[in-house]
Parts: sequence; structure tokens; C-alpha cells
Amino acid sequence: MFKPDMLRETRYGAALVRNKMTPDVGRFSEGVANIFEKVEADGDYLDEQLADFDGQPFGDSFCRVTFTDQATNCRVGIGFAPGAEVISAYKMGLFCAAVPKSYFGRLFGVEISDEEWPCRGLPAQPIVDRGPGSGKDLVVRKELIPFVEMVGSCQPKSKATVESSHPRTTQMEGAPMTYQSDFTPVAAAKREILRAIKDNWSSDASERMTPDMIRSGVAPNPTAIWVYLDRRARTSGNEISVEEAIRAFLTPVKFTVTRDCIKLEHRRFDSAELCDLGFRDRIPKGQTLKVSGYAMNLCVKFAWIEVDNRLVEVQALLPIRDDEQQLYVGLDYLKSEKSSLNLGKSKQEDFNVAVTMNYRKACVIATGKAPTAGRWRAGKKNRSRSRKAAAGVTKKATMPR
Repeated sequence: MFKPDMLRETRYGAALVRNKMTPDVGRFSEGVANIFEKVEADGDYLDEQLADFDGQPFGDSFCRVTFTDQATNCRVGIGFAPGAEVISAYKMGLFCAAVPKSYFGRLFGVEISDEEWPCRGLPAQPIVDRGPGSGKDLVVRKELIPFVEMVGSCQPKSKATVESSHPRTTQMEGAPMTYQSDFTPVAAAKREILRAIKDNWSSDASERMTPDMIRSGVAPNPTAIWVYLDRRARTSGNEISVEEAIRAFLTPVKFTVTRDCIKLEHRRFDSAELCDLGFRDRIPKGQTLKVSGYAMNLCVKFAWIEVDNRLVEVQALLPIRDDEQQLYVGLDYLKSEKSSLNLGKSKQEDFNVAVTMNYRKACVIATGKAPTAGRWRAGKKNRSRSRKAAAGVTKKATMPR
């Protein structure tokens, strides 16, 4: 005799039976008591096609990585990556979780208060699948997050809290259609940050409400439950400084520093704090240095440079007064922009040859002489009174008022 479970697995496969046909055996929230005790992380892709920073359709997909708390269903961190799901998006999500959300929002140009998104800290036990987020470089300093739990790939029930929080899409029948968005990658990141806040305040968390919460009049949404537990010190999170978070989770870069400017790729950076330290005054004239720093892959409006064994925040600058939204671009785009600029400079050098030849020809036609016609003689320019008087007569004759 074959058992029904064995027959179902033989016919549909073990994965389908586990994910679709097995009855619910409990909730993950039943196994935790504190916020940040266990946090699930997972990446998904936006359905729409974004626009490039140049206004053309963005050729790559756009990955969003969300960190969701098991106890409250609160989105505690969010990260992004153009193209594929990569470890830098998971590290950005941990950076978002570790710093005040008002600070994180400012880096993208989004105004957020810490009361709107109160989640801050590193999870005691992140849960990731065996994809890019499971890399050994996810947490460089193991004392910050000593243990990372890995679950099997293609098993959504192993991370049901975060999997169920992904936005749902409708499958359209017929010929394929693509929604062309007007959002650039950075603008889409701003929107998704605001969406995470909206979901934290509007998602149904009534199944996570304890009798004490109900008696206390806690609203049945993730943020309200988070605040209730946090005020009672029921947290397993590890709070670190912003500088520690930058060093642990953002991308190391090299700044090119001279006495006149500080550049990342071709873009200038500076800040009032850096000027107060007199950092560039220490650079000898004519010398160029490479100085270590950090930047966020998706948005380099702000960066951090290492000065006197500490990090100083610097801000990208425009060469003329213009729309500062141009500065909200990714690190990869900054590199391609530098390549485009170098190509333009190379073409300009070739163009300059043609311009110079045309200038010489036009000068001969207009004056009958080459631009450099004349000779060198000894001594300074003659400034005698008689010569000045003669020059005045010539000026009146050729340039009458």
C-alpha cells in the first residue's frame, strides 16, 4: 500500500507538495519573543522596466532586497542593486537596518523621521537562502553578527515572512507587454523606501497581537507592535555607530586628492567639516594622493573619506549652479560617465586641430597675414609720448565714436 503523501510527492514533486499542499503547521513568529531576534532577508525584482539616467530604457533588471523581522513583520532594512541579486544589495540592507532611518533617507534625498521608521539595529540572527546573500563577505566583522542562518534555495516556506511580503503581480495572458517606468534606479529606490514605510504602517499584523497588546490598545500594524516591544526593551538587536556601519557594509573606494580638489572618478567632493580640518592644506603643491574612503553603490551623492583615522562625510558638487538631482547616480554610472567624458575630451582634441586650421585660414583671408606674422626684437614695448600720440590718432581714425 502506498501512502497518500508518497503518491502526491511522486506525482507533483516534493517541492510542490511542501509549498502548496502541506497544511499549515504554525507561524514563525511563535518561535521568537523579541524584535531583531530573527530577521529574514530575500531579494526580488521589480516588474517594470526603469529609465536610465540619460532617459533611455534601463537595460538591466532592478533587484530589491528586504530584511523583515519575524516577530512583527516590520521591514527593518532595504537594499538595492541594478542588474542581478548581488551581495552588495544585502550589505546595503544591513546598513539601512543599522543606521537611523532619517540618516539613511538623507543619503537618497528622502525626508524621513525616525518616528516614521523606528527600526534601528543589527539582527541577532539573519536568515538568508543559499544565494548571493550567503557569501562570506556579508558580515566582515563577525562580532557584529556572529551567526547567519542559511536555508535551502527555492523553498519559500523557509522564509515565509519575507516571501509573503513581496508585492504581488498579475500574470497577463496574450502577447507579452512591458510597463515602461519613468523612474530611474535611484528614483525607484526612493519610491521603494517610502513603500517600505507605508507597508510597515498599513500591513495587517492582527495575527501577531498578544492579549496584552490588545488590552493596551496597540494598533494591529507592524510599526505599532515594534514600538510596543521596543519600549519594553524586548530587543535582541545590536546597535552600532554610523561610522561602524559605513566601514562594515559600504563599498571601499579611492579618492584622488590634490591641493585644489577631491575627486571620486571625475566628480568633485567637499564638505565644510573637511575644510575646517584643513585637509587639503596638508597636500604639497603639485602632488596627487590616493585616499581611502567609502561610498554606497547605488547613490554617490554622499561619500566618506578617511581623515586622521576617522570618516568625514563629503558631498558631490556641481561645476555650475544646476539641478542637484543630477548628483543622485550610482557608482557604476559614475564610472561610465567618466569614460564618456574621456571619450569626449579625446574627440575635442581632434576637433581642436580642425578649429585651429580654420582659424589660421580665416585670419589670412581677413588680414592678409598669418596669425603669428611679425618678428622678435630686443627690449620692452616702446611707450614713448610720440608713439602714444600716434596710436591715439590711429585709434580715432579707425574707431570713431
